[in-house]
Amino acid sequence: MKTPVRGLVVAGLAVFSLGCMASTVSAQTLNISACTNQILLQINSSLKEPQLIRQGAKTGAQAQLRPTAQGWALQCPVTPSATSSTSGKSSGSAVYTNRAIGPGAVATQNIGGKSTTSRGEESLPITLQAPPGWQLVAKAWSGSLRAEGGVWSADVEIASGEMVFSKLQDSRVVVDAGSLTVQELSGRFEGHVRGAGSTEVAQMRDPALDLQLSGAGSMEFKGRAASARIRASGVGSIDIEHVTSEPTIQASGLVTISVGR
Repeated sequence: MKTPVRGLVVAGLAVFSLGCMASTVSAQTLNISACTNQILLQINSSLKEPQLIRQGAKTGAQAQLRPTAQGWALQCPVTPSATSSTSGKSSGSAVYTNRAIGPGAVATQNIGGKSTTSRGEESLPITLQAPPGWQLVAKAWSGSLRAEGGVWSADVEIASGEMVFSKLQDSRVVVDAGSLTVQELSGRFEGHVRGAGSTEVAQMRDPALDLQLSGAGSMEFKGRAASARIRASGVGSIDIEHVTSEPTIQASGLVTISVGR
């Protein structure tokens, strides 16, 4: 049974800390912050270090994968094929709120939470393979990424792009106006949706959730979570299908929280 919460503070037992989970940088780190192209990531158990399979652009400067003191970094010089061209189009997100005050007043909201980009015909996805267990890092990122073929760990901040993971575990993800889509989530997950961004998880394998929502974004989690700590404000929404233990919830504003027990 799901319990809706609007602007309330509910004290629970499921309190945990993820502060040191994804902040540690190791040699087994793949940083894509300097590349906002279309990227395809794959797991290859026979590799000992990441490998660039396809450089992406048909013409002009191409992507490079280099070792650094903090791990490996992908660099992608800006080319016409790596940005929106005349054949491409983009759409942003907006929030429209109509507030009425007084007895019997009605407030309506129209929230758009995703940003999509269609790139020019010359753009090809940059393809990389990495050994199992490597962590993906991205800061202020606005590209288009698909990670498949294994379980990924991530410490990323999505500004206006999109990331799709087949399997994700032990990760920290901040989403602004972009989107995160995960087919299967496990381990510990620290997620923060700001602005009008969105997070969608198709299936959970008993993860420990630490969620924060601000602005007009949305977070949706299908399946079962072991625990959940939620802090939310603004006019967004959080929907969790099932949480095993009592969740900890702090909510304010017009945010809507629905948790199944």
